[in-house]
Amino acid sequence: MLSAILTVSVLLQLLAAALALRLTWLTGWRRAWALVCLAICGMAARRIVSLLNVLSGQSNIGGGLTAELVALGISIAMLVGLAWIGPSLKRTREAEQRIRESEARYRAMIEAFDGLVYICDQHYRVEYMNPALIKRTGYDGTGDLCYKVLHDRDAPCPWCPNEHIWNGETVHWEVQSPKDGRYYLVTNTPLTHADGRVSKQAMIIDITERREQEREIQRLKQQFSKIIEGVEHVDIHGVDADGRIVYWSRGAELLYGYSKDEAIGQDICALLIPESLRGSTRQIIRDAFDSGQCPPPMEFMLYDREGTAVPIFCDHAMVQSNGDPAELFCVAVDLRPLRAAQSAAAQSEERLQRLVDSTQDIITIHDANGRYVYCHGPERYGVQASDVVGQTPIDLLGPEEGGQLMEQMRDVIQTGEARTERNMVTWQGEELWFEDHIFPMRDEAGTTTGVGKICRNVTETVRAEANLARRDRILEAVTFAAERFFREDGWDAHVDDGLARLGQAAEASRVYIVQVRRDDDGRPLISQRNEWVAEGITPQSDSPELQDVDCRNSAFRRWAEALHRGEAIVGRVADFPAEERAMLEPQGIVSLAAVPIFAGTELWGMIGFDDCHDARDWPAAEIDALRIAADILGGAIHHERLAEHLLTVNKLESIGVLAGGIAHDFNNILTAIAGNVSLARLGGIDPEDMADMLSEAEQACTRARDLVRQLMTFSKGAAPRPERVDLAALLKEITAGLQRDGLSRVELQSEKPLWPVEIDRDQIAQAVRNILANARQATPPEQTPVKLRAENVTRRNGGLALTPGRYVRITVSDSGEGIAPTDMAKIFDPYFTTHANRSGLGLSAAYAIVKKHGGAIDAQSKPGEGSRFDIYLPAGQMPEVSEKYPSAAASHTPSNRRRVLIMDDESQVRHVVSRMLERMGYEVTTTTDGAQAVDAYRHAIQDGGGFDLVILDLMVPGGVGGQQAAAEILAEDAGARIVVASGYSETPILARPGEYGFCGHIAKPFELKDLQQVVEEALDGA
Repeated sequence: MLSAILTVSVLLQLLAAALALRLTWLTGWRRAWALVCLAICGMAARRIVSLLNVLSGQSNIGGGLTAELVALGISIAMLVGLAWIGPSLKRTREAEQRIRESEARYRAMIEAFDGLVYICDQHYRVEYMNPALIKRTGYDGTGDLCYKVLHDRDAPCPWCPNEHIWNGETVHWEVQSPKDGRYYLVTNTPLTHADGRVSKQAMIIDITERREQEREIQRLKQQFSKIIEGVEHVDIHGVDADGRIVYWSRGAELLYGYSKDEAIGQDICALLIPESLRGSTRQIIRDAFDSGQCPPPMEFMLYDREGTAVPIFCDHAMVQSNGDPAELFCVAVDLRPLRAAQSAAAQSEERLQRLVDSTQDIITIHDANGRYVYCHGPERYGVQASDVVGQTPIDLLGPEEGGQLMEQMRDVIQTGEARTERNMVTWQGEELWFEDHIFPMRDEAGTTTGVGKICRNVTETVRAEANLARRDRILEAVTFAAERFFREDGWDAHVDDGLARLGQAAEASRVYIVQVRRDDDGRPLISQRNEWVAEGITPQSDSPELQDVDCRNSAFRRWAEALHRGEAIVGRVADFPAEERAMLEPQGIVSLAAVPIFAGTELWGMIGFDDCHDARDWPAAEIDALRIAADILGGAIHHERLAEHLLTVNKLESIGVLAGGIAHDFNNILTAIAGNVSLARLGGIDPEDMADMLSEAEQACTRARDLVRQLMTFSKGAAPRPERVDLAALLKEITAGLQRDGLSRVELQSEKPLWPVEIDRDQIAQAVRNILANARQATPPEQTPVKLRAENVTRRNGGLALTPGRYVRITVSDSGEGIAPTDMAKIFDPYFTTHANRSGLGLSAAYAIVKKHGGAIDAQSKPGEGSRFDIYLPAGQMPEVSEKYPSAAASHTPSNRRRVLIMDDESQVRHVVSRMLERMGYEVTTTTDGAQAVDAYRHAIQDGGGFDLVILDLMVPGGVGGQQAAAEILAEDAGARIVVASGYSETPILARPGEYGFCGHIAKPFELKDLQQVVEEALDGA
C-alpha cells in the first residue's frame, strides 16, 4: 500500500516537473520555471528514496502512511495546477504577442500616415510625435508643451477641447493655424494606458486644398446658378414624383409667364399641359420615377399663361443627392426662333439658288480626289452638268491644263487656305481665261473634305489688260521718241530708233512713215520715207509702188480723204474694199492701223502699223497712244520748220525784237491763264478738273514771274540785296538740287576756305544755275559730267572791266560741242539762242546779275572741245549789323486779331492781298496811296487802336509812294512795323530796306505762302 502510494507520488511529481520544464519555453520565464522544475525533481527524488526503502524492507519512513497520502495529495494538486496554469500562461503569452504585433502595426501606420499625429498628457506634455509632425516642426518636441510645438504659443490654445477628451469624448473640428495660415482637420480622442492613465491622441490632416476646392465648387455653383438664371431663352424646371414643380428658372418665367412664386408647388400638368395630354404626361412622370430612367428627348407642345401654344424641344435628367428624394428636371428650348430661322434659311436658300441660277459663273464642288460632285453653269459652253459630275479636270481639259487645276486644288486641300488663280483653257479651239476662286470645303469637325470653285470668265478683262499694257508700252516708246525728236540735230536723225521702239511696243510686224506732198503740178503724192520691220517680215521701203503714189489713185482715195479729216485708218484687211486689198494683201498685211501726222494745221503724212500674223482688233486706247506718237512727230516737224524760219530772221538784235519776244512769251502765259480762268467760270465743272485748271493757271503765273525776274536782272531794277554768304555751301546746295531733280551729273570742286563774298544769294544762285543749264544742254548724257569749280584768285591787271584785287572765281566747263565763233559775240544778248525750244534769256540774266555785283563773266569755247565760263565775284567784308531790321515796339492792338493796313494803287492787288490776309486771320484796311495810308494810321492811333503791320507799295504814279509814306508813319510812331512791296524799282530800298525804316520786303508777284512768311517774320520781330 505504501509502496503504491509512493510510486504514484513519484510519477505525479515527475510529470509535474515535466510540465514545469515545458513552461520554461512557453512563458519565456526560464529561471523561474527551471527552479520550480528542480524543486519538484527534488521532491520526486525524496519519494524515490522512500520508495526504495520500502521496497528494501525498511519501514521507518518519517510520517508513515498518513504523511505519504498528504504528499500524494500535494503532488496531485501541483500537477493539476501546472496542467491548468500552462494553457493560461500560453494564452497570456499569445495575447501579449498579439498586443506587441498590434502596437507595431499601429506605430507603422501612424508613422506612414501623411497627416500629423501626436500624443500628450493632461499637462500638455508631448509624449509622442509621428515623423510627419517632426518634419513639419523641424524637431522632435517630445517632452515639450504641445501648444508651443505646434503653434509657437506661450499658453494653451483657446480652441483646445481637453476637457471633453478627459471626459472620454472624441472631438472633431477644423482650425486655421496661426503659424502657417493653412487649414487643418483635427480629431482628438482619449487614449487609456495599461496603468489607467489617460492621454490625448490628436490626428491632424491638412485640408487647405480641400477648403480651396470647396470654395471653388461653391463659386462654380454660384456661377452656374447665375448662368442658369441668365439664360432667358431656355426653360429649366424640376418636378417631384407627384409632378409638383420644385424648381423654376428665369427662362421658364419668361417662356410661360408664371413667376417662380406662382409656379413652385403647382402641378406641372395642370399648369402647362393641355388637358388631353395630362393623363399620359403624369404616366410618363410616374414611369420615370419608378424605373429611374429619364424620358427620351422629345418635341412637345406646352401652353403659357395666356393660352398660347409654345412648341419646345426638351431633354430630361434625374437628380438625387445626399439621400434626398429624386427630382426630374426638364431642359426645354423654345422652338419658335428655330422654326423662324429655318423658314428664313429656306427662303435664303431659295434666294441663293436663284442667285446661283442667274450668275454667269461656273460653280463646282470637288471631292478630295478632284472629282466633280456638283457643277452649275457649264451649259453656256455646250456641256451638260450631268456629263461633268464624276469626272476630273484632267478628263475634261487634258493632262496639261487639267493637271494645273488639280495641283491648285491639292494645294488648297493641304494648306486649308483659299486661293485665286487665273487659268487659260483651250476650249473648242478658243483660248479662254478664267479667274478661279478655290476654297476649302470642311465637314462639321473642320476637316477639309474637298474644294469649292467659282470660275469667272475674264477673257475680255485679260484681253483689255493686255491691250492696256501694250498701250502703256506704246506710250513709253512715245516718250522715248519725243525726247529724241526735239533734239538739235532734228527728228529725222532719230526717227528709225523711234519707229523700232513703237513697233516693238505695239507688237506690230511693220511700222512706217508716209509723207504727203504736192508736185510742181499740184498733184498730191505719197511716199514711204522710213520703215521698221520685225524679224521675218519682208521690208517694203524699196518698193517703187510706195514712192510718189498719186493720192487720187482709187486705192488711196479713201485713205487720203479720211487722213485730211484727221481720222485713223483701222481694221482687218479682209474687211477693206477690193482695190485696197489688192494693194495690201501682197505685202502680207492681215490688219493695220494708220494715223495722220499734222505739222501745225497741215497734213504732213501718216504713220502706219501693220500686223502680218493676226487679224487683230486695234483697241481705241492703242489708237489714242499711236495718235500721240503721230502728234509728237508732227510737232517735231513743225518745230523744225519754225526753227528754220526763225533762223532766217534777225537774231533779236533790237529792242523791238526783244519786246516781241517778251510779248510772245507773255501772250502764251496769258493764254494759259485766261483760258483756264474762262473755263473755270463756266460752272458745272468737276472739282478735280477745276483744280487742274487752277493749277495750270498758277503754273503760268509762276512762269510769268520767273520771266519778269529774268528780264529785271538786266534792266535798271532788281538791285542786289547783298549779305555774307558761304559760297562753297551755296554751290554744294545747287549741285545737290540738280542731282535730286534727275538732271545731268555735275562734278563740284571747291578750294577751301574761299574768301568771303557779299552777294545776293538768290540772284547768284540763279546765275550759276543758268550757266549750268546751258552747259548741260551742250553735253550729251554719255559724256563726262559738267565740272563746277570755285577758287580764290587775285587779278593784278584787271581786265574784263574788273579792277585789280581779290576775287572768287566760279568756273563751269563742259565737254560738249562748243559754240560757233560767229555766235560768241551774241551769247549774252537777250533772246539769242541756238536752241529752238529755249527762251534765250539764261545767259543774258546771268551776265546782268554778275555785272550788278561788280563782277564779270568770261566765256571761252572751241567747236568740238566744249565751253568754259568763268564768273568773277569781288571778295570783301560787309559791315557787321546786330539786327537785320530795326527793333520795334510791342503791338498796339491788345486783341488777338491783329490789324494790317495795305496801300496799293492797283485795286486788284488790294483785293487779292486783303483776301490773303483775311484768310490768314488778320483784320485788313486798304488805301490807294501813301497820303491815305498816313491818315488811316494817324486816326487809328487817335482812336486807341493802331495797326500791327503796314504793307506799302513802293511806287504810286501821280501819288505819294511807299518811301515817303513810311517816313511820315514812323514820325507818328517810331515803333511802326512796315513792309515794302514792289515789282520793280531803281532805288536801293529793296536791297537794303532796313536802312529806310522798313522791317521787311516782298517782291511782286507773290503767293500766299510768300506773303504769310514775310508777315510772320515782320510781326515776330516785334
